[in-house]
Amino acid sequence: MQFVVLIPCAGNGSRFGNTIAKQYVKIGGKSILEHTLNAFLCVEEISEIIIVVNCNDSLADEMCLLSSKVRILKAGGDTRAKTVLNGLNSLVIADDDWVLVHDAARCCITPEIIKNQITELKHDAVGGVLAIPVTDTVKLVNNGIISATLDRSAIYLAQTPQMFRYNILKQALSINDNGYEITDEASSVENLGFSVKIIAGSRDNIKVTYQEDLTTVKNILNL
Repeated sequence: MQFVVLIPCAGNGSRFGNTIAKQYVKIGGKSILEHTLNAFLCVEEISEIIIVVNCNDSLADEMCLLSSKVRILKAGGDTRAKTVLNGLNSLVIADDDWVLVHDAARCCITPEIIKNQITELKHDAVGGVLAIPVTDTVKLVNNGIISATLDRSAIYLAQTPQMFRYNILKQALSINDNGYEITDEASSVENLGFSVKIIAGSRDNIKVTYQEDLTTVKNILNL
């Protein structure tokens, strides 16, 4: 049984507002992407890590120096789903092997969380995602007006890694490759009628989206 990590890294991070993509911004002398990779490199079950970037991206090349497990694939698509699907198409693994898709900008992920996810899901038929329960009151808004207050007990915030059997994930993204934006892999798998499990994530497993998130990340990483 193989466990392969796929990191889509072809986005421009427009909300972050920087001259270079946010995954290459350095924190404590290392790029956000390098912090992310180091967590996965500490997990012995991981056999390979593929970083999918745009064809003109040379900043990721040096990541191969971290380990022979790291491979750069210059086949980024114009959507997250296409980028992930291009990465899946490059793999030579069994249908029942596992793929863990992780956001490059979630650099506070820990080896312990990854190992727990693998342990919890490795005997499952489909897979699952890290998630945390919502603690705030959730409002449904229409044109700036609250239209409903949702039952937060049934609402979770999805995180990554999102871990699925290779064949199921490839099939799901291939069927859903129709131009609309897919923000996570689980939604594609759900659309095929599969049951996706929830594995406990961490509130520290934040995704760097805005400049102010860097302060939070530095505190979490003790940098």
